[in-house]
Amino acid sequence: MKEIERGVFASFALNKKSLQAFGFAFVDGAYCLERPLPIEGYTARLSIDEQGNVDGVIMDDGEEFEGFRHQILGSFSASVKEAYIELLREVRDHCFVSIKPRRYYLLPSNPAIYDVRRGFEENEGYLHWPARKRTHEGDYIFIYSARPFKGIAFLCEVVAVDEAQEYSRGRSYYGTMLHLLRTYTSRELPLEDAMAHGLKTVRFLHEISKETADYFLSK
Repeated sequence: MKEIERGVFASFALNKKSLQAFGFAFVDGAYCLERPLPIEGYTARLSIDEQGNVDGVIMDDGEEFEGFRHQILGSFSASVKEAYIELLREVRDHCFVSIKPRRYYLLPSNPAIYDVRRGFEENEGYLHWPARKRTHEGDYIFIYSARPFKGIAFLCEVVAVDEAQEYSRGRSYYGTMLHLLRTYTSRELPLEDAMAHGLKTVRFLHEISKETADYFLSK
């Protein structure tokens, strides 16, 4: 599978019985689906083989559009990619079953360096984040916002993870697409409360316990 599809369907197994009800047709040894995207003139064509491998192309008035697969995206290509990922996630949720438990992470952010809230607003609830640690599609990430907020500010779901890209001093990062699920107020999960319920640090991206995550989700 290509990077986008691999990120969405990692840790999921195909449930063939659901394909026909969703709209797939079995053609030439693969399950095929054609679905218009919410972008005028653009259509996604998906195919799933017997092993559950997913492939797809996007057609633009009869011609294949590949711009959404580039590492560096313009705003239009990014919107096409997001629409395509939404379709893949819909297929995954209806036609696949999870084979791996969801993990929970804490990601620190500093409003003085980057305004995460504005980033989500400008990208309709999505954000591309270069992460040092690899997460997986379906994982939850709580974003901590430093002063003046000083607390848990956002809950996101990982919807796609690109392959590692190298940057300075031999370090690498994983291009991680986040989908905003919830916004917290500064009073709901201040740092002191989060630390009292199992959070140990806000200095780097790291996995947190299910007990701590469950408390955050309950607020």
